[in-house]
Formats: sequence, structure tokens, C-alpha cells
Amino acid sequence: MASCTGTDSDNSSELTTLVSGDTPTLPGQEQPSIRALFEAQDDAAYDLAVAQIPRDHRVRVKGICGDYHEYTTPIRQSGSYVQLATTVKRAPFEEALIAFFVVCQIALRLVADELFVGFLRIVYPSIDKLLPGCGNTLRALVLEAFNKRKEHLKEVLARSVSKIHFSFDLWTSPNHLALLGVVAHFIDEFGQNQSILIAIRQLHGSHSGENQAEVIKEVIQEYNLQNRIGYFVTDNASNNNTAIDSLIARFLPHLTPKQRLGRRLRCLGHVINLSAKAFLYGTEFDAFEKNAEAFKEQSSLLKELHLWRKRGPVGKLHNIVTFICRTPQRREKFANIQSQSEDFATEFDGLKLVVDNATRWNSLYLMIERAIKLRDRIDRFCIDHAEFMHGSSNKKALSMEEQESLLKHDSLTADDWAVLTEIVAFLEKFYTLTKRAEGSKLSSDRGVLSDYLTTLNVLLKHAREYRDDINFRAENPDLTSPGIRQLRVCIVNCWTKLDEYFALVNDTPAHYAAIVTNPQMKWKYFERQWKDAHLWKDATLPESWLPGGKRALNSLWEEYKNLPVADACAGSKRARTPDEFERETDMTQWDEDEMDELETWLSMKVFKLDDDDTLPAYWLRQSKQPATQRIAKMGLDMASIPAMSSDCERVFSQCKLMITGQRNRLKPDIVEATQSSYSVIFAMGLFTNNFTSVQEAMRSPRIWHFETNLVGYTKSSDNVVANTASSMRAALPWIVQRLTNIAAIVKTKSNANFKTSLTDYWARALAYQLVDAPNGGPGFTFSSIARDREFANFNTPLPFIIATGREPGQSAIPANSIIYDISPWELGSYDDALNGYAPLEYVGSSFENGYLPQGRQCINGFDDAAFIIGTSSSLFNQIFLELLKSDSEYIPKFFKNTYIYKFAFRPLLSGVIGPILDGFLTSSNVDVSVWMPNPFKGWNQGTTAGSASLTLVDGGENLQNIPFHPLLLHQRQVDVVFAIDSSSDTATQWPNGTSLLATSRFYQENQSNKAAFPAIPGLNTIVNQGLNNRPSFFGCESRNMNAPPPLIVYMPNAPYIYGSNLSTFGDLTFTTRERDAVIMNGWALGTQLNGAIDDNWSVCVGCAILLRSFQRTQSQIPSKCKECFDRYCWNGQTNETTPKVYMPQFKGKRIEI
Repeated sequence: MASCTGTDSDNSSELTTLVSGDTPTLPGQEQPSIRALFEAQDDAAYDLAVAQIPRDHRVRVKGICGDYHEYTTPIRQSGSYVQLATTVKRAPFEEALIAFFVVCQIALRLVADELFVGFLRIVYPSIDKLLPGCGNTLRALVLEAFNKRKEHLKEVLARSVSKIHFSFDLWTSPNHLALLGVVAHFIDEFGQNQSILIAIRQLHGSHSGENQAEVIKEVIQEYNLQNRIGYFVTDNASNNNTAIDSLIARFLPHLTPKQRLGRRLRCLGHVINLSAKAFLYGTEFDAFEKNAEAFKEQSSLLKELHLWRKRGPVGKLHNIVTFICRTPQRREKFANIQSQSEDFATEFDGLKLVVDNATRWNSLYLMIERAIKLRDRIDRFCIDHAEFMHGSSNKKALSMEEQESLLKHDSLTADDWAVLTEIVAFLEKFYTLTKRAEGSKLSSDRGVLSDYLTTLNVLLKHAREYRDDINFRAENPDLTSPGIRQLRVCIVNCWTKLDEYFALVNDTPAHYAAIVTNPQMKWKYFERQWKDAHLWKDATLPESWLPGGKRALNSLWEEYKNLPVADACAGSKRARTPDEFERETDMTQWDEDEMDELETWLSMKVFKLDDDDTLPAYWLRQSKQPATQRIAKMGLDMASIPAMSSDCERVFSQCKLMITGQRNRLKPDIVEATQSSYSVIFAMGLFTNNFTSVQEAMRSPRIWHFETNLVGYTKSSDNVVANTASSMRAALPWIVQRLTNIAAIVKTKSNANFKTSLTDYWARALAYQLVDAPNGGPGFTFSSIARDREFANFNTPLPFIIATGREPGQSAIPANSIIYDISPWELGSYDDALNGYAPLEYVGSSFENGYLPQGRQCINGFDDAAFIIGTSSSLFNQIFLELLKSDSEYIPKFFKNTYIYKFAFRPLLSGVIGPILDGFLTSSNVDVSVWMPNPFKGWNQGTTAGSASLTLVDGGENLQNIPFHPLLLHQRQVDVVFAIDSSSDTATQWPNGTSLLATSRFYQENQSNKAAFPAIPGLNTIVNQGLNNRPSFFGCESRNMNAPPPLIVYMPNAPYIYGSNLSTFGDLTFTTRERDAVIMNGWALGTQLNGAIDDNWSVCVGCAILLRSFQRTQSQIPSKCKECFDRYCWNGQTNETTPKVYMPQFKGKRIEI
């Protein structure tokens, strides 16, 4: 496959104009349905024709089938010649403009600022026609875009596979608005955890729970989530309890008060915060925070100093750091102090003190951690400034009050430093577990509800062990000290707070379910963690923990155990009613759903998911199995609940960047629209591409299931053939239906008087795996891509399909064969033998000499998407022939000797496939795709002009495994081609650059001013120099070339993390794990192991894209780019000695299957 980048940022727009069959014409001219690309050989005549088109002239052209098209063709002067300018589309421009203002938090009035507009005019002189005229217009566009995104988000939420959970919080903005933020948490239809801001609403009146509940109720109804409500995760404010209970009682009235209580979950970060504060400040930390803030606001410096000194060494350190950082002069003096310690004399030079924000425990932790590293410098500074007062004054302290504010009262003793060291050692666990719980729910399973109880267990164990150690030292006269005795009180405060929240766990059964539905923990986690609980000092009723937890879990399971299950056999028919004997002996009749899925799940051994798997993806797969649908539903619901409600805090942090002193008149609606759009852009990326993504394809229930081939041969997940005679017998109805459907669909084409070929059948078989629609989407056409909104807005890739012409009776591709390219607009070639294109949508029409004769109708629908794909993969349709061979490797050996195979399966194959193959068994036409009628009949008097049909074969037969040909045309202005090569060239099925070399030789032998290709060394050189084992750039030097070819960034398949040298001929089935490993290896190739091989790789990609621009404009190439080109460009040297058998080594940790 290949992708390309043009010379301009909007070059895809220009490519559309240059490539499509709907080429603009001048008024009065006829519109040919097949065009010649190079009829205007006279440059002056061409320039004259272009010059006749006035700027922004709109041409309305009647199409060949009565439809009208409008083209805007602005022109720009460049040097001594006139060029067609790219048309900028309004829709994508406005979308990008909105994203720019939303993400960068820029004032909307900037859109009309003369400096901003003037800057854009340099890039695009007609920008005024696209830009909103004022900030209010842009405001309206932002609101309109937000409303559209909201509608799309409603659809995404409706398709989610889990319940919708909510977190919410209140915040007072800098412009004094009480704003309530609401975030929705769920697993989308593709198995991804999502957290999306769905509302920021102004709260009028008091901050009571009832008032908050009214606002949240409106949001839930607005998004139609009344029947999807899951859990609420918030901090421990009492008004949150009221709000949540009110909401659940309204929307879920069938729940009991106890069940309603179970839907209210507490934020793990808040619990950790309260416990750490209890350790640092004592039980009255709320009063301490209020006093600290009050004294600061009142500028009561001495009261503030005394308040902190009462906190012991932590408070004194806070005062010292505040003293040093209060003025630039003191900061400078501290920075100039050299370390007095001989150990690590310079290790911490340059480190600055960390200033805490007074009441955030983690900032205090970081302050202490940094201070310990700078201890000797702090002590030295305190000695030098002992008689200096706090505040910014340098005068002498005269009064008693001023004496109290001297720095010497905050100097730290050795015992103080020992206490600070103990504090950091204790709080380190709190800090690291907080960071872990903040981890990504998208790329890992961190930050989900199972982290709550597991974290609480770890912290309780940590506090218990530390408490026992401190108690031992405090009671030992040789080990105790005032600091140790103080820490003894601190640890009791912390333990008490943790135990308080641990006691609430049984009220929320979801905490147990979240752990139980994690396959590497299950119930075994609790049995192991609490097996010695009866020995723990101060543990409250530990013998009741396991039974109580099991009761809580079972109470939640009651909500799932009787859910209806989709019948996997729905629609199937029994041949007859079994008799009494059969009923008594056939155990498969018993409904397995009578078994308790939770008990079955718990009886299985614990296991770890693969490194690239996630809980949501695992449970999504299990939800498709009848035997695990209910437990999977619970697993999906639990895996989508966040452990923390910190998303709202992140939203408010962004709001604070938006609502500045210069933007303090912003209204709640634009705040909501901006922040919700920001959240969607960064969290989901759902609104830029309607094409099926790789992730979507991997999780689709219809496509990319390669573990089963055409004849029911299935490979299980552990790479063992999971077939028996009975399983093959069960597969017969499926096989009959699949093959019958294929034959029936192809027959409809034949009934419409179109000639069919083996490719038609092969294409329909491919469609079941490649077209995400029922039965492989028999009505989907390739030309319909051009009408896709996102494609028209240049948000999706431009696909090219390559085929090669081969005349009937030819058994080999001749050197002068035509290379065809197929795009969503047209089919054709710029080769001299054809030099024309036909509109793909109407390619089934009977053209003659480039026109549709009078009286003939336009025929559409011939360009079936699967048929197009099948045309370019016709090498593999011979697999159908293999199925009838007695020694076919695609049918299990054990099955060939069975009664079922001999008397049922074999006749089925012969009866269904046999007639298909009649007429296709000669070696010269078995792989030919027949396009009849020939759209190029009579055109250009070339080799195809006299043929009634166009016969095409796989482009790979002309060694166009990489579709270079359509990208090389100078008129398409392609600067760089990223060529991914997965060819099986060597004996070990890895690429060796054969397609590269063949393309280069083709253009050397067929000199043309239309297209060019860089020089490529011989295959031996490619292997000997390792150019097929890493990315390599070809064509870096383009001096002395009037029309240089694109730079070729050759990216060959190699074993980065998996042996992806697989062949369809070698194995027709692949397990899901094998498929995913191939995809991951492709990711490793494209990212160079995420930069592990070359951390400059992303820069080098950018340099490759810009190289031709540098050369065209004669710009100086940046030094970083020079380094890239030195590393990746082929240097022109050769080594054509015969290489050893090519056996590449793995570049990263290998994926084991």
C-alpha cells in the first residue's frame, strides 16, 4: 500500500480536479466522458486556454448522464506562467478554524484582528471570503459545531456497550459563575474506555444537592440516557450524597434504598488526599486549611508563621521555602550556594526548591522530597540569614513581634530532617498510587474501579506495617525521639481515615465486582489479601470480610443473572423432532444458560490478558458468546467506571485558562461548547473519519475474522486446529449458505447480461471479510466513496487500486502491458497505449470512442467494491481450484477420510464450486477479471480499442505490488510516497525491493515526460546493504531534474515484534491473535517501535515530506533533516555479490503466539 503528500497543504483538492473524470471545461465545449490527459501538447495554447478562465469563474458542465457539476477554478500567477490554484473548501476550513480556537483557548475576537487576517492573507489571498467577519459570527459557528457534535455524541452513547456512569463537580469561575461540570464514562462500541465532558451548566441558587440534581437531570434527559444510568463517582461532599440519591430515585425507582446507596461511589483520589492530609495536618485539617487561607488573605504574616510552626518540621520547612522564594534576590542567593557535602557535590546543582501551595498534600510531599536533596544548601542559607525577617524587608528586627518573624525560628534540626525523611518514605506510596490511578484508561486498564479497593488494601497494609514499626521505636528509649513520637500520632490519624472508608466498601458491591471481573484477580485476590486479617491488630471483625464481600457481590449479580441472552442459533431449523431416546441421550439439549455464569467464571483459574489486550476488549469479545453474555455485561459495566472523579478538575483547569481577566464576560453556553468540543477532540477523535478504522475493523462482528476459511476450517486461539468430524458436520449448513449466496449474487450479474469470471466469485468471498456490511455488501460500489462527506472534505485516504491489462490467450504479462489505476472517480491509465480515463460510476455503459452513443443509457452499479478489490487480487482466486483437489491443503486431513466428507462435503464442493469453474480452467484466463463492455472500445486506437471486453489481472503480475504507478504522474504533483512493502520476494517470504526495482526499470525503458521514478540499486545490493530491513529513502538528490520524481520512503515488512511474513497461499486461516500480532508489527514498522529504534524518526518523516519543497524553493535544509537524510537516503553505492539466505532478526520484544 502507499500514501502520498502533495506540494501544497490542500493538494488533495487539486488532485481531485486533476484526476477526476469531471475535468472542468470552458463554456460551450462538450464534456467527453473519457479524457486525454495530454492532448494540449502546445504549452502556449494551454496557457492561453487557462488564461481565458477569469478568477473564481464558476463553470457549470453537463455530465454525460444528464447531471450537472460546478467547478470553481481560481488561478494564481507564479513566475512567467499561470497555474490553476487549489480551491479551499469552506466546511473543512471552518472545522479546522473552530478546532484551532477551541484547543488553543484563543479569544474569538482574534478572528477579525487585522494582524491575524493579514498573516493568513499571505498564505491564501482570498482568505477574507472564508473567515467569519467578527467574533460573534465565530461564536455562532462554535455553537453550531458543538450542537452537531452533541448529536453525534448521542449516537455514540446510544451504541455504547456498557452503562453510562457520571462524575460531576462544582467550580466558581474567575468571572464569578457557579459552573457544574458533568462527565460521562462508558465503553464505546469498539471496546474503548471513554470519558467525555457532556455539560458545563450554570448553577443558580444554593449549592445544595437538590439544585445540582435538577441540572444533572436535564443533562441526562437531553442525551437520552435515562435507561442507561450506571454509577456516580464524586468526592465526599455531603451534598453529593443528596444529589445522587435524588437522581437514582427519579430515574431508577425500582431500586431499593440500599441499592441506590450502592450506585454512589467515592473518588479514590479524594480518599487518598484526605488520608494523606490526616497524616500531615492531623484530624482538624479542614480548620487548618481555612485558617491558613484566612491569614494569607489578611496578610497576617506572624499568625501564618505560627500556624505552620505548630505543624512541626513540615511547617518549618514550608516557612523556609516561602522565605527563600519570596524575592528574586533570595532565590539567586540560594542558587549560588555550593554544596558543602563531599558526597554528591554537584548532583543536585541547578535544582530549584519546590514551593507548596499550602494545602495540597502532594505539593507538600514534592516540596519535602526536593528539600531533602538540597538539605545542606538549605541549612547553610538558614545560618547565613538567621537574623533576617520573613517578608520582603531587609531591616533589623526591633520589636518582640518582629523578633518572632526571624528565620532562625524555622531552622531545622537533625531530628527535624530525620522526621522529614520518614514522612517522604511514608507518603511515597500514596504519591505513586495516586499517579497510577490517574493512568490512561484508553491504552491500559489503569484508573478504573478495580483500582479503588486494591489501592485501599495496599495503603492499609502500608500504614499498618509503618505503624507497627513506629510503635516499636517509640517504646524503645534508645530509638525514640520527639519526632518519632509525633509521627506516631500522624500515622494513627492516617490509619483511622483509611479504615473509615474501608468500612464503607460493603455498601458498594461494585468494588467487589470490579475486582472479580478482572481475570488476573477474581475472588482469589480477596482470599489471598485477607487470609491473615484475623491476626492484624485493630482490624474490625476481619472474619466477616470474606463472607460480607461475597454477599455484596451476589446482591449485585442479582441484577445481571437473569438478563435475557441473545440466542446464537436463532433462525436455524431442526430437520425433525428428536424421539424419546434421543432426548434422553442428547445432553446438548440442556440449556447451558441455566448454569450460573458467575460461579462458572469464579471456578476457572485466574489468567493474565495479553500485553496488547484490555479488559473492555476482552469482555466485548465475551459478550458475543451466549455462555458468557451476562458476566460479560457486568464486566463491561465495571471496567468502564473510573476510580477517580478527576476529569471534572481537569475540565475546570482548562476553563481557568479560557476565562481570563481579558475574557471575563464569557457566557456559560460558549464555555460549555468550547470545553465539550475540546474534550471530544482530544478524548475520542470520532468525528474526523467515517471510514472503517483499523480498530473498528478488528472489533467488527462481520469482517476480519480470518480464523475460519471458506470451507469451515477453523483455527482456534491457541493455534491448534479446532475441528472434528462433528464440528465439520455442524459447519455444513453454514458452508452451503455461504457458497450458495456467492453463486446467487454473481448470477444476478450474469442475468443482467454482463460477462462474469472467476474473479467475481473470488471477490464475493473476499467481501465477507473486507466489506463491513451484511453478506459482504453486494450493493456497495467503489465510486460511492467519492460521495462520502468526509472523503469530499479530505478527511479520509484516497484509495488507488492497481491492475494490469492482459489480452485473452496471453499466459504472461508483456513488457508493454498497460498499467491501470482505479480511483473512486475513474478507471484508466496515462500509458501512451491508452492515455485516457473512464468515469468509474458509469463504467458498465457501452462507450464507443470515448462517448456514449445517442440512444444508449448510462449504466451504473458495475463497479461493485468487492469486484474492484478482487480485480487487484486475482492471483489468489486459484484457491477455488485448490478446494476441488484431492490433496488440497485447505481441508484437514482427518476430515478427508470421514463419511461426511466423501458423501456430503465433497459433493457439495463439486456441485456448488464445480459449475463456477467451468470455462475458467485454462491456464491463460483463470486469473483474468473480465470488464465487459470495454469502456475504451474505439478509444485512441490502442491495443484495447478493438476488444469487446477489457481483461485485467492483479497488478502484482506486473510487479506493482506497491501501487506506485498512479502516484508518479508529474501532473499529480506528488512530493513523497510512503511505500509499505509486504511482498513475499525472498525464500523466507520477506520483501527484497523487487517492486521497487521493477518500477524503476519500467520507467528507464519507457522514457516519458509524464512520469518518473528514482534510480534503484539491484536486489543483491538492497539485501546486502540492509535496505529491505529498515526504512530507506530513494531519490533524495533531485538536482539537474526539471521534473523530479517523488521521494520514495521505502518501508519494508520486517520482524519488528512478530514474524509477519505470512502468505495467503501458505495458510488460508489465521487466529485473532495472529491477526492482531501482524497489525501490531505494522504499527512497530510505521513508528519504528514508537521511536525506540530512532527517537528522531518522527522528525525524519517530516523532513521527507518537506524535501521536495526545500529543493524547489532552494531553501537551506535544516541540520536535523540533514542528519535524517544521511541516515536513511541510499548513498548510491552498490554491492551485487550474492547474499546469504535472508533471515532478519527481531528488533523488539517478540509477540509469542
